[in-house]
Amino acid sequence: MTGARYRLLFLCIAPLIKLVMYYRLWRGKEERGRLSERYGRGYQHQRPTGKLVWLHAVSVGEAVAARHLCEHLRQHVPDCHFLITTNTVTAAQRVASYPLSYHAYQPIDHPQWVGRFLDYWRPDAAIMLESDFWPQLITATAAKNIPLLFASAQLSRQSAQKWLKHPEFAAEIFSTPQMIFCVDNQQKEIFERLTFLAEPAARPQIITSGSLKLAPQHLEAEPAFTAQIRQAAGTRMIIAACSTHDTEEALILDACQGLLEQHRLLLLLAPRHPNRADMLAQQLSDVARRSLSKYPTAEDSIFLCDQMGEMDSLYQAADLLIMGGSFVDVGGHNLIEPARSLTPILTGPYDEKNAAEKQALSATAIVTSVEDKEALSTAIDQFYRRFEQNETLLDEDIRAATQAYLKTRYAEAEKIAYTISQTLL
Repeated sequence: MTGARYRLLFLCIAPLIKLVMYYRLWRGKEERGRLSERYGRGYQHQRPTGKLVWLHAVSVGEAVAARHLCEHLRQHVPDCHFLITTNTVTAAQRVASYPLSYHAYQPIDHPQWVGRFLDYWRPDAAIMLESDFWPQLITATAAKNIPLLFASAQLSRQSAQKWLKHPEFAAEIFSTPQMIFCVDNQQKEIFERLTFLAEPAARPQIITSGSLKLAPQHLEAEPAFTAQIRQAAGTRMIIAACSTHDTEEALILDACQGLLEQHRLLLLLAPRHPNRADMLAQQLSDVARRSLSKYPTAEDSIFLCDQMGEMDSLYQAADLLIMGGSFVDVGGHNLIEPARSLTPILTGPYDEKNAAEKQALSATAIVTSVEDKEALSTAIDQFYRRFEQNETLLDEDIRAATQAYLKTRYAEAEKIAYTISQTLL
């Protein structure tokens, strides 16, 4: 594969792409009324006057990183505006609540559609977050002399191997930014291999900086909502299963089965993608459901939490957290967000996207990793026994160690933001 062949491929399959997009719209994976943004037109907002930094964030996790980075960048460039592009509807809903930023859907990687996007927004700088590297989007940005860098950069083993099969194409793409900020040293080595064939003078500076998936330092919980949950739970233990994926809810329900049957806990189920809530509601039968304003009573053991923007409230209300995305092979989810609640966290074996955070938080002992359903059930039972005996689920030294780690991470993020502001603006 070469850059020229890649562009020709997208030119040839453009009609098919549009059919696929209509199918995605029908499936609820695209936002009705905004499909034209995928083709670089029909935007909801005009470009603001002044400096505009564009951050590309694929989904919810990257959107969290984008928000945190925007907050830090604004301290160094107070007159700057921010455009955040996403691929998913869920992430778009998350970005909509961010102050002082604009949202647009990422254009599909077709030369004409990417060109329209860049001509409309005319960003002064561009930041690609995490692992969503679209060749046309990257090279067209650079061709317009827009300063570009990759932040929180990482690639899965499978993606890295695919790129390495086309080393010249990889070198063309990954030597484009001025700097690459990698999540860890292993990722740094991957990006060094991907840029190896580029001329030494053309290779970007590649450094290890850690992940930027840091939510605001303090929980943004809704007091009335957390109070309702605690009132419904009464003296029962509250477990929040957060950002779960298909099949994970069944696994967690099985692990909690004994306690649920005895009405000794209230389980909060918060699927990663709220559009799965209808299916879950049918499976659970007459379940209390947040989006329908049907709150749990003393007789309900499960509460389906299917509204966006309320995860902090669940973190604060719960006595124990179970993180989804870790019991199915999707790479895990951000553990920094729930750690802010200083609530014990159970996570599964899949952690490719957040291995460093998982290791660090496991060292503070706020995170406990379990391998399967049986181990999860055992861990839940152990925490429940402590809860039943009115024991503290997290010792003070664990809380202190976790707070110290989070403080260090935020300080590191501030340094990264300063470096980025000096590099781009």
